[in-house]
Amino acid sequence: MNAYCRLTVRVAILACVLSGAPAAFGVLLADLAGDYQGGAAGQTSDDIPLTGTAAGSWHYLSDTNANPTDGGLVLLTHKNVGLLGGTGYAGTGTVFGNCCGPFPIISNDGLFDGILVPPAGHVAVHPGSAGSTPPEFLAVEYRTSDPNQVLRKLTLDYRFDNRTGGDGTRFTLLDNRGRIFDSGAVNNSVDTAAGVATPTLRPGESLWLVVDNGPTGDNPGGDQTFVQLSVQGEVAGLIADLATDYRTAAAGQTSSDVGITGTNSGIWSYFSDTDSNPLNGGLALLTFGPVGLQGGDGYKGTGTVFGNPGCCGPFPIISDDGLFDGVTTLPPGVLAAHPGGQGLPPDFLVLQFEATQALSDLVLTYELENPGAGGDGIDYQILDDTGAILASGLLDGARSGLIDLDLADMVAGQRLYLVLGNGPGSDPATDQTFISLTLSGNIVPVPEPATAALGLIGLASLFARRRRVA
Repeated sequence: MNAYCRLTVRVAILACVLSGAPAAFGVLLADLAGDYQGGAAGQTSDDIPLTGTAAGSWHYLSDTNANPTDGGLVLLTHKNVGLLGGTGYAGTGTVFGNCCGPFPIISNDGLFDGILVPPAGHVAVHPGSAGSTPPEFLAVEYRTSDPNQVLRKLTLDYRFDNRTGGDGTRFTLLDNRGRIFDSGAVNNSVDTAAGVATPTLRPGESLWLVVDNGPTGDNPGGDQTFVQLSVQGEVAGLIADLATDYRTAAAGQTSSDVGITGTNSGIWSYFSDTDSNPLNGGLALLTFGPVGLQGGDGYKGTGTVFGNPGCCGPFPIISDDGLFDGVTTLPPGVLAAHPGGQGLPPDFLVLQFEATQALSDLVLTYELENPGAGGDGIDYQILDDTGAILASGLLDGARSGLIDLDLADMVAGQRLYLVLGNGPGSDPATDQTFISLTLSGNIVPVPEPATAALGLIGLASLFARRRRVA
């Protein structure tokens, strides 16, 4: 039985950072079978990653489990595969640990038997065996490749066709943060899940397909599967990304130049505040140095948790070094923060983005996570420089989810603020927060002097003509 599924992958609404050029809408960014067939003949075991399009690249790997984000990945190599020696990309495993290697494989040449031909637009895969030591999973990665681009408004079209019986195969679709957005089993059938949202694909981020050995037992005899996988959407430019800009600049920052330059379109600055409105005054720049309980580097204020000078300061903090405890591992693309306590005066963390150029078609894509349940959580607000609250929320041991926030155009000097507070009570013990913040849009082009002069000449000619006609 064949079936067809469409998965809509919602990504940040990010516009091209070009001189007024529009983003491409709904174009084919990558097609697994087409890119495989276009590139495989020229590939060798030394250059395995296949380039899909200018927007990204395909990578074929083996894994020891269904989660490619926790390590264990090994690139497949191009070689003879399967029982009849067709060519494809293959690992080093064997089915059941003693027969019929190498596995896992991905090929367009009759899967592993040399007979069953994949339908048009499909590649053939076989995950190997869960009974091997280590077990064998096929991991197919689509990775963004341009450091100045993001992918938005994506649609991932996929189809799985397993015609061979046995216990079939299982598949998992996820992103580089380990978020599963679809999974299922195929045994003479396909998954029928609806589309769900996934996080933004910023530079270097990935979508993954993982195929493993089936839901009911270790029977790889019927695990041949045909896969169709394509990505459609927009290629867009990146205005600013909080974590990337922090990590690019932090090593060169000192306590006297805390404002971090993201791109040439804006500047990040980190402050403490005495209330949740940065327009009321009370802002103080954070300084760079050891922070938190374990002394990792970050930006810090002068406050203390609970207002107790003998405890746990300085706060608030923002860091990429294990939050404030020196232990926590940060997810990809996030920074760690802690707003401090509600002592006298209270502590609020303020992240400010100031535009240095005119910007249009802006979207702020953000996600906040408070991983420490059991306290009173944290509260947040996003404001513009008029004081208007654009978004707000309360998180207690929870994640906000990825949110796209449409913004008004900005001119040079205008600001956006994210304010992080201590929650409704006064318990800062579990106020550790992960922050992901990406800004996108168009940089408004500045006319060249000659172009501006020609425009003025044209206007003058137009008025002169009108006077003559009158």
